[in-house]
Amino acid sequence: MSLTSLYTAVSGMNVMDSYLAVIGDNIANMNTVGFKGSRLSFGDILTQSISGGSGGNIGRGVQITSGDPLFSQGSFINTSNPLDLAIDGDGFFILQDDANALYYTRNGEFELDEDGYIIDSTGLRLQGYSFNTDFSTFFSSSLDDIQLTNALTGARSTTEYDLSVNLNSESTDVSAIDLDGDGTNDLNYSFSSTLVVYDSQGTSHDITVYFERITGTNSWTVHYVQGSAPNAYTEVGQDSLTFDTSGNLLTATSNAIPFSFGSTVASQTVSFDFSNATQYASSFSTQDLAQNGQAAGSLASLTISEDGSVTGIFTNGLEQDIAQIALARFNAPQELTKLGSNLYGESADSGDPIRGAPDTGGLGRIISNSLELSNVDLSEQFIQMISAQRSFQANTRLITTTDDLLQEVINTKR
Repeated sequence: MSLTSLYTAVSGMNVMDSYLAVIGDNIANMNTVGFKGSRLSFGDILTQSISGGSGGNIGRGVQITSGDPLFSQGSFINTSNPLDLAIDGDGFFILQDDANALYYTRNGEFELDEDGYIIDSTGLRLQGYSFNTDFSTFFSSSLDDIQLTNALTGARSTTEYDLSVNLNSESTDVSAIDLDGDGTNDLNYSFSSTLVVYDSQGTSHDITVYFERITGTNSWTVHYVQGSAPNAYTEVGQDSLTFDTSGNLLTATSNAIPFSFGSTVASQTVSFDFSNATQYASSFSTQDLAQNGQAAGSLASLTISEDGSVTGIFTNGLEQDIAQIALARFNAPQELTKLGSNLYGESADSGDPIRGAPDTGGLGRIISNSLELSNVDLSEQFIQMISAQRSFQANTRLITTTDDLLQEVINTKR
């Protein structure tokens, strides 16, 4: 009598044990962010020919042919942390360690370390493309660590100023001012407005613009005055405005007005644009002010868009792109090497990573303030667990039955 059935049953028990281990791993990680469940594939072992009669083949048991992760999309949950990121698509986040080794993950639970790098829970740094210090271009097209706490918008001196004002055509009130404190009035004006100008180090300075109407005309002289103390002011330049009889601007000069705010900062000139100025029979008003100067600003908060752009909101009110998160995808992601901690490594069978910006090349889009849940279906795992348990029990019963038959053979000799 052959013992083939015993070995066949043992192969079934061993495979079901591995099957239950995979199911257990899936269930244990059902709450792991970005986890991808695995499945086993089975195949029969090389068959044995049956001698006599018409012949034929019988199986010799079962074996595991493959064990692959399933990279189906998990569902999303919303969070209040802008560094919680989820990928809607096939991409992976790219991480790097201190030895410059690259890792790939779907787990988007990121945080900042003490040096301002975006890291995962294991301390690996998120990779992307960083902008240069003036936020105009990328440092390079190669991957780089994304660091946020050193983000600072540089100071910029004012060189252009747009003013939208209405000069009341019916006003007859005129004021006089002694600029230099010598007891003599230096100019007469109808309206004035105080503006803020930034020097090359980002320090703000108040200047005053005085509007003087040329008697009996629709023309105005604009006086620019700066100073550091009462009665110690200096007129640094002038422009002229001329309106038609309907109150619309006809001509305007835009001289480069020189300003100097001390020996420790660079001298600068400012051109004032009055192209939207009017002269209507309405109160003097300033509808809009816009300039290109700014104070230096540090990072206050950030947002991350679907294309991976990390936009900083700075203390000076500006919003600037700081970096762009990179993603990678693989032609055969199921062949990636599992490294633990929800990390994957490139393998010979996975193919080379295809890297780029999110929302391009099939990489998927990034969803901020969200996390991707595990794709494990608990009800499906329970069904598979019951099936594996019954298969294991059936194989043990086969061993018991074979043992009974062997016992009968032994008893026949007696």
